[in-house]
Amino acid sequence: MNSDVVTAADYPQLAFNPSDYFSPAGFEQMADLGHVQALIKSLTSGYGTDAATFTGGRALTVESLDKVLQDVLWTEEHVKLFKALRKSPVFATVDQWVERSDYGSEFGVAVAETANPEIVTATMTRRYAEVKYYRDRRSVSHVLTLLNNIEEAEAEEETAGTRRILGRIEADLFTGNDTVFSTRIRGLQSIIATQGGDLVQDAHGDAVDTQDLFHLLAGVIYKEAGKLTEVYYNPMCQADIDSALQVAQRIMVPTTTADGKIVVGATQTSLATAYGVIDFHPDIFVRAGWEMQAPNVAVGPSAPSAPTVNSVTGNAGTIYNQTNLPAGTYYVRVSAVSETGESAASTATAVALQAGKTIQISVSPGAVVPTGYRVYLSAVDASSGADCRFHEEVAYTGSPQTITIDGHWVTGSTTIFCLSTAPAQGAIDFRQLLPLMKMPLAVTEPVIPFLLNLYGYLRVRKPNWHAMIKNVVPNVVQDQGWKPLG
Repeated sequence: MNSDVVTAADYPQLAFNPSDYFSPAGFEQMADLGHVQALIKSLTSGYGTDAATFTGGRALTVESLDKVLQDVLWTEEHVKLFKALRKSPVFATVDQWVERSDYGSEFGVAVAETANPEIVTATMTRRYAEVKYYRDRRSVSHVLTLLNNIEEAEAEEETAGTRRILGRIEADLFTGNDTVFSTRIRGLQSIIATQGGDLVQDAHGDAVDTQDLFHLLAGVIYKEAGKLTEVYYNPMCQADIDSALQVAQRIMVPTTTADGKIVVGATQTSLATAYGVIDFHPDIFVRAGWEMQAPNVAVGPSAPSAPTVNSVTGNAGTIYNQTNLPAGTYYVRVSAVSETGESAASTATAVALQAGKTIQISVSPGAVVPTGYRVYLSAVDASSGADCRFHEEVAYTGSPQTITIDGHWVTGSTTIFCLSTAPAQGAIDFRQLLPLMKMPLAVTEPVIPFLLNLYGYLRVRKPNWHAMIKNVVPNVVQDQGWKPLG
């Protein structure tokens, strides 16, 4: 598993290296004392808050937290995909790369003894992506820095802030929606869904409790010259994946640990296919729709205004997949979202969905316009709107806006991600602008404030080497009462 991080060494043009001046080989450069004097001044000056008093600069205010990031990554067992991805530095806020979709057909390679083959036109597309900026602002009481009851209070907050940033990035790597939240990473669910075809398998609200789909997707990716290496999923799916083990594969021999405990059974952590070995990773940051119930109060530091649902109909449009959205009665709730929060959801509205039709929701924003909406639905033929869970989120496009629910998604489900993450394949990586940084802020009260910054984005150079199984509802979730399809 690759756990490298981008460090200050990746940006030599922005870093001061004392060895350039003070190593035996660098004494000839001592004539250029400007850099040395600037460094000494930066290290000896105070931070200050009044810019009018600065005469030639101020203290160094940006601190690299490379070691903090490395320590947190190694000790944080829940952040798995970010830890596995190869990290590479990026040197602009807009990054470009070339994506090759094929290498040519079978024809025109074998030719006569003295003949030249026809020129092959490369099938390549130029892609670009914007760096996203993840920040966490913290402060520590000045008094806490003077006492011994909390050891290294500022360092403790650095670690906590780093964990929060990593958790948000980890979740967005999977389901980040940059059409709704423009400041977030575009996640794998959106990228893979664009590819479509055999790379997207639909569980139709069932649990994935056989190995068939993993063998199928490994073969699909292998045909594209890739190799499926990792599978990430919500931990609630683990029991079903374990049950997918065939009888001949089960080893139930009890083992005794060093502390005397007897352990019976085994969890499936890998699967050998005809196309290589796949490793399985339960990840708490993979979205679980059944855990996301319609909020009755606003969430976040500054939520947009609650929307107004003008009407809900179930007798228009053409259904995409009736299996995922059976005809019957549903209760619908809608909330407004932006990067700063989510409003309370609207009052539940009942709608009768006819066979072959879609649910169409006319909605208008409140005074504070959102960047998107989240739609929550009940299970089909539910007795009331008391239990509405996450169905999908859509970008805000105007007022009023019609949202169409057509069976692409199963309410309260999750997605299993099947990825090619080996660094040597170059199919996916995390492009990072600068190392994790700490910026001290102006002290205007008896607290020490600072800002943590991690900039980057997910680059998928070979999107046809990644797949997903969508609309999965684990058996344990169904056993606990959530059965969206009735």
